[in-house]
Amino acid sequence: MPDKLYSVLCIQRFDLPIIRKSASFFEFHAVILYCFYCVFLPGKAEYSMKDPQEAISTDGLQKILLKTKPDDIPAYYEAHKDDLIRGDRPFMDYMNARIKEKGLSKQQVFLAADLPEKYGYKLLEEEKHTQKRDIYLRLFYGARLTLQEAQRALRLAGQEQLYARIRRDCALIIGFNNSLSVDKVNEILQQYELETLSPCGSSE
Repeated sequence: MPDKLYSVLCIQRFDLPIIRKSASFFEFHAVILYCFYCVFLPGKAEYSMKDPQEAISTDGLQKILLKTKPDDIPAYYEAHKDDLIRGDRPFMDYMNARIKEKGLSKQQVFLAADLPEKYGYKLLEEEKHTQKRDIYLRLFYGARLTLQEAQRALRLAGQEQLYARIRRDCALIIGFNNSLSVDKVNEILQQYELETLSPCGSSE
């Protein structure tokens, strides 16, 4: 097989940085070793190929678990320790991490969300729970969460995620994608005759 064709096939199949110019003796054996690694150690190959800076979705984790053997559980835990939920208050842990990551204080979040501070603390610390998804959404807008972060936080809070086929949810999704404030989101909802975000009532 011509060197150039061999290189193209290898790059397309394996995307290995070692193969760039021609099929040398060493490059050929590198491909063979890589094939062996992927075929006989699929789970471990997944772990080693993971970019430590790359966020992975729940679906992505499930795909990896399909290939994970019982003996590979410790390696899986280590490779995905930042993706797994820890502790008995996952919502609190997740929100505290996001708020700290964005350089905000909790008081700033509650003010932006238009939530009473005392109630906001109880909500964050999972001492209080509400069935009103809008209250959580207010909190997430106030914390400047991205859509992906808000969707995960909704799951952790036991709330339905935003759904792109529902008219009101479409506007809410756009709000997250454009980093809008609670007031601006309410303006958009009102403009299109959609229910605005529920306020925090005295009964909450």
